Amino acid sequence: MRRFRGNKKRVLAYIGLESSAPERVAYLQQAVQMLKFINLIELLDCSSFYETEPEAKSNSSKEKNIWPLTAVTAIETALSGDELLEVIRDIESRLNNVDKENGRKSKCDNISLELLLFGNETLSTSYLTIPHPSLATRASIIVPMLELAPDTTHPQLEKSLAQIHADLPSLDQVLLYGTRKSETSDD
Repeated sequence: MRRFRGNKKRVLAYIGLESSAPERVAYLQQAVQMLKFINLIELLDCSSFYETEPEAKSNSSKEKNIWPLTAVTAIETALSGDELLEVIRDIESRLNNVDKENGRKSKCDNISLELLLFGNETLSTSYLTIPHPSLATRASIIVPMLELAPDTTHPQLEKSLAQIHADLPSLDQVLLYGTRKSETSDD
């Protein structure tokens, strides 16, 4: 049997980004730029940035009044799910080691990247679950996904993202970045 090189099947995938670092916008922008320069990945789109009210368990963010910033990127790739996960972990590692390179120890991660969807695949291993479990439970991920792919159907639940969003038991505050009135401002 003859094997052909190239023309490997390309898959539409979605990657979630989240940062609670003080320089959260910069970290999200850097992660998006890093994705653009990876061979076999074509960045198709990036959602707007959204702020989400910090969870009660995230005391450090709440004390500093830092609302996590989230976004979702749509990519097309010829990488396998495992290969894409490796790329995502490498980007995450590089950005989370920035403070360490400057001689400062970081108390928390600067950024988190998660593979949300990989085509219509479903997968559950010890290190990767597709679709990502948070895709069905967190408004902070669903809202940016709705911006990019409102007609997308969750491969396991067989519901649209809009239906999943409407069915959430309680909605987190998810606000377009720059529209939240700061509690510390005098306005």
